Amino acid sequence: YEPLHRWQQTIVNVDDDDDDDDDDDDDDDKINDINDYDTQKQIKTYLFDLLRCHFYPYPHQVKNMYQQEFYRNANVHLMKTCTPVRKCIDPSFVSKVCRTSAQHVIKVVRLRLLTVMELMEKERELKVVHLVRDPRGVMKYVPRYMFVRYEDLTLNTSKTMMDLWKFLDFEITPRMVQILSKTKTADIKGSTTSRNTQKQAFSWREHMSFRYLQKVQRECLPVFKILGLRVFWSLQEYKNLSVPVLLPSVPPLLH
Repeated sequence: YEPLHRWQQTIVNVDDDDDDDDDDDDDDDKINDINDYDTQKQIKTYLFDLLRCHFYPYPHQVKNMYQQEFYRNANVHLMKTCTPVRKCIDPSFVSKVCRTSAQHVIKVVRLRLLTVMELMEKERELKVVHLVRDPRGVMKYVPRYMFVRYEDLTLNTSKTMMDLWKFLDFEITPRMVQILSKTKTADIKGSTTSRNTQKQAFSWREHMSFRYLQKVQRECLPVFKILGLRVFWSLQEYKNLSVPVLLPSVPPLLH
């Protein structure tokens, strides 16, 4: 789960919680360093090691992840296996448990698309799911690269998740079907969580001025077309919240 966040703090030594204005320039320099060639090379090595269950060089990261409650709750496979508990922070043991899993999933932010492309060139079995909300780059490797629109995930969670699992070649278990069934019911009934998530996805329409919207649309028009997003040409259309942001049909590149 976001391994580059911890990597950034331990290797590059950038603290996201540091709000001291006097250190802003220093932090900017460190963050810029993340994009240089040598650092990107280290990042690729680090991610390759994680994908291949090679945790031996990263004892501090293994220990730190175990200290996170969400990690212990979500990683049921590891928690059932590491008895006594001290094995959970043993890189050698965690590596062995990792290799018993058929799929390995990593959520990554702070990663350049160029680096993703290089990873896919080297690791032929690697699949990438690109969660997009704001416009980003264009895609490549269509059979192994999937765009997931944040808005689709909030409006039609169950179908989007089913498509995602199929793309990743996950075996659909009865438990997964049960979870989707509950999600679909929540979508239909409009549970509080479902309504709040959907509202958040489109709340920008209530706050962004039409003038600023036009500027964004001019700069990002090609990307909007790729993502299947509506372009608002008039203030009346923009303010009419019944006019959907998502176009009825999704461009082939997104499948």
